[in-house]
Amino acid sequence: KWRRWDLHLHTPETLKEDQYTGTNPDEKWENFCNDVNSSDAEISVVGVTDYLLIDNYKKFQAQIESGRISKKFDFIIPKIELRLTPVTGDGKALNLHLLIDPAFVNPLDSRLYSKLILKSGNTQYNALKTDLVRLGRTIDSTATEDVAYKKGAEKFVIDFDTLKGVFDNDVDLRNHCLVIVSNSSSDGATGVTDHSSFFTNTDSDLDTKRQAIY
Repeated sequence: KWRRWDLHLHTPETLKEDQYTGTNPDEKWENFCNDVNSSDAEISVVGVTDYLLIDNYKKFQAQIESGRISKKFDFIIPKIELRLTPVTGDGKALNLHLLIDPAFVNPLDSRLYSKLILKSGNTQYNALKTDLVRLGRTIDSTATEDVAYKKGAEKFVIDFDTLKGVFDNDVDLRNHCLVIVSNSSSDGATGVTDHSSFFTNTDSDLDTKRQAIY
């Protein structure tokens, strides 16, 4: 039986390009829920997507539990969108997505977020909320905790080898996650080899990196 899936659904309060209508987050969610409920599209599985965070997946689930979303889905998956280096020839960070088993959400802090490390000079940050807030305040020292949290998440770009190391060392994480890599020449693996134009004698190194990503 063929079923329609949508594995790239951004909700209100998504970290980037939130263009949902409404004067505040609650009004945006209200409008969003109404649009979902009134849609005649029969979508079986939804991947609720955001950059680095799964907060909006939890909010989406809360809308269902409260009855604000009455439309029925067979399965709802948290999807983490990451930005990695090496950058592509267009100067964009590599776009990589993680589809997480919903039953594995609670261990994410200890099994994934605490292990993702961004190094900036002599300082390093992990992807837990406290460190993302700290990173966000290096961008805007006066930001509230919520604003700093989002700014930190937006700027959190790690090296591909760091992510691979986390997966190499955690069998359970590998067994509860699907990794999806964009193949776009703009922000995907194909664009990694184009980055060699900025250097000399690095074509083979970057091609090896591209193959490792695949």
